[in-house]
Amino acid sequence: MEPREVRKALMMCAVVVVALGLSWAGAAQGKYVVEERGLNVLSPGSLEGKFDVAVSSFGRPGYAGSILGSLQYPKQGASGCTAFNKFSVSFKKSDSDYRHSPIALIESTGECDFAWRVYNAQLAGAAAVLIVDGKDEPLIKMADSAYASPPSSAKYVANITIPSALVNKTLGDLLRTELTTGSGQVNVKLEWGEAPTEPLIYEFWTISQDKCGANCDSQVEFVQSFRGVAQNLEKGGYTVFTPHYIVWFCPPKFTESKECKSQCLNNGRYCSPDPEDNFESGYEGKDVVTENLRQLCVHKLLLERKKPWVWWDYVADFHLRCSMKEGKYTHDCGDTVAGFLGLNATDIHACMGDPDADADNLLLKAEQDGQAGNGGERGDIVITPTLVISDKLYKGKLENGAVLKAMCSQFAEGTEPSLCMGHELQTNDCLDANGGCWADASGLVTACRDTFKGRVCECPYYQGVQFKGDGYQSCTPTGEYRCSINNAGCWQETRGNQTFSACSGDKPEGCECPAGFKGTGVDACENIDECKAKTKCQCSDCSCTDTWGSYDCQCAGDLIYLADNDACVRKTTLEEKGVLWFSFAVVGLAVVSLIVVAIIVYKYRVRSYMDSRIRATLAQYMPLDSSSQDIYRHLQEESG
Repeated sequence: MEPREVRKALMMCAVVVVALGLSWAGAAQGKYVVEERGLNVLSPGSLEGKFDVAVSSFGRPGYAGSILGSLQYPKQGASGCTAFNKFSVSFKKSDSDYRHSPIALIESTGECDFAWRVYNAQLAGAAAVLIVDGKDEPLIKMADSAYASPPSSAKYVANITIPSALVNKTLGDLLRTELTTGSGQVNVKLEWGEAPTEPLIYEFWTISQDKCGANCDSQVEFVQSFRGVAQNLEKGGYTVFTPHYIVWFCPPKFTESKECKSQCLNNGRYCSPDPEDNFESGYEGKDVVTENLRQLCVHKLLLERKKPWVWWDYVADFHLRCSMKEGKYTHDCGDTVAGFLGLNATDIHACMGDPDADADNLLLKAEQDGQAGNGGERGDIVITPTLVISDKLYKGKLENGAVLKAMCSQFAEGTEPSLCMGHELQTNDCLDANGGCWADASGLVTACRDTFKGRVCECPYYQGVQFKGDGYQSCTPTGEYRCSINNAGCWQETRGNQTFSACSGDKPEGCECPAGFKGTGVDACENIDECKAKTKCQCSDCSCTDTWGSYDCQCAGDLIYLADNDACVRKTTLEEKGVLWFSFAVVGLAVVSLIVVAIIVYKYRVRSYMDSRIRATLAQYMPLDSSSQDIYRHLQEESG
């Protein structure tokens, strides 16, 4: 039996799996996912409810945020194919309704593409756009077209900074009717809530050896460079990682051959994936499979201890201390490296089982089964190294930055780990005009938060103050310390040593002019002239002078002004009143003292009398020699 025949038989397994993988790749092309979000209709009551809308593929969806808006339907040019200024249509925010941002509701009729309609609505002042589907069909994704009209789509698509979505025909018809023939007022909340923050699932398919040439060198290099990144992601709960190892099986008719015996464990069930290299290298391929099994057990034991990220330390140290390429490998070397991590060799061997037994090994059997895609979207694993990230295959020479970027792209907007936010992986979209989000006048506070895919507009938490609003048009500081941030947008003015403010920390929000002023409290507070208004200092002897924020009331002669009574009184009268009240106080104190003394004397006399009575009564039954005379005298006094 020629070794070449054995090699050919082993490699046929890989050929079959490759064919399956190619067929999967062709079937997976063209998949287009419709991303849905929620539209919550708040009023009128007849339309209240939550509805799904389809997010467009252009513009800047406000992931992890929401927009509280008022729908506006244009009376002319409702398709948006013509610039709205041609019809004098504007979606500018109403001064009387500062809470709601303008959301344009436009039609999908006409020959222009979706992006052009949204761009025109943005130019007209819309904060977001809802487009009504002209057909009664399931929600579809709005995309910018290569055959767009007008043809200069690349330019205007890049300049769209507002979110947009498609609503189905049924809901769109109801909204349009309410705006045109009903109340004319529809308030909605467009929610771009982030997806559930589930950890990212990924796998790393590899082999334990490093003597298979450039392919093995690439794997060792990747493990060393990606080690820290993988451990940080796992510790932070952002990922769930599982290592896997490629193993083949030996065809039954070759299991007794010298080649299969040197390459395989468990009587040919699990073989090294690189038989030709192993034959030429002079070491048994089953050593590679044994180490694959050991590393699976190391990960299993670490997972039980809730420290799966330590696996990367084991593999990195194994390649340094037990390198097959450098001739350092021995059967005990892996146990020694595991011991450095606090793992017991006995536990590892118990997990590995007997590699010479003519029986299935559950761990290696699971690896073989896991290599096959089984007709699913993932495809089959045929080469190492291979990363599987959310059922997508990344093969070939793996590079640290490219792998991290691929992983970051899988996180929902605004939920990605901080590792994804490095300047080498993405650009900061908040640097350009705050990403189209709200920012205060000073530029210190902005609602723009940079994300890996773009940015989100959400009101910030800044210096202990929580801002609230839609994140696009407005954010308002709230809470006890809100006045410390630009006076919460309220009016404030200082003249000389006096400062008045319309912001109060006692109120969680809003502006209110202080006493002595009137106005909205936002733009300005106007001084109230109490003298002119005749609300203060109106007594006959009063002389009123208005001051900023207050008033000054003077009395003629030696009169003194009493603000509580709005009256002028003589100073001597006040003094006389003071003396009179003092006299009353002294007399009152004397009377109280006499009453207290009288009560004390009265109680003493009553007590003495009662004591005498008691003693006299007792003497009638138990005469006391020492006091008989006193008792007799007492009885005489009573009878006399």
